[in-house]
Amino acid sequence: MKTFVFTGPESTGKSWLSGLLAGHYHTTWLPEYLREYYNQNNGITKEGMAIVAQRQVEQEKELMQLDYPFVFFDTNIITLKIYHQYYYNESPAWFADLYDENVYSHYFLLNTDVPWVNDVQRDSPEAREELFHCFKQELEEFKLPYTLISGNYSERLEQAKQIIDQQTANS
Repeated sequence: MKTFVFTGPESTGKSWLSGLLAGHYHTTWLPEYLREYYNQNNGITKEGMAIVAQRQVEQEKELMQLDYPFVFFDTNIITLKIYHQYYYNESPAWFADLYDENVYSHYFLLNTDVPWVNDVQRDSPEAREELFHCFKQELEEFKLPYTLISGNYSERLEQAKQIIDQQTANS
């Protein structure tokens, strides 16, 4: 099974692309668990980040037991690691135990060149560029395969589809 992860700062279209592409390719996707946790708990704490990371990984494993040729993940625990470092100024202890780089086939790093859209869970429009560089650095540090996705929403969709078609044709 090929797994495609959408990553990048808040409000760059990760959820939108994940869901739209899952429908287009008649497959499935995994929404970001942090959103569900945040809504249930009226926020997130440092301790809550570990709970979210654990559940995100569990849900990924559950999804990968299904019979799909490929699936989409609206973020993964790399996103949680980066935000943990950003908000708490420390590397999370849970990351090394939970992260398995072999689970993920390809990453889409979404650029910040679309307008920031406010919602109750977003709070860092001014930090998107800084966070974008953190995401890029993390992907490069781990030597993970990724494609930078930029442009308006329709351009993002077409770029992602082109890479997915190439990746899945080679399997």
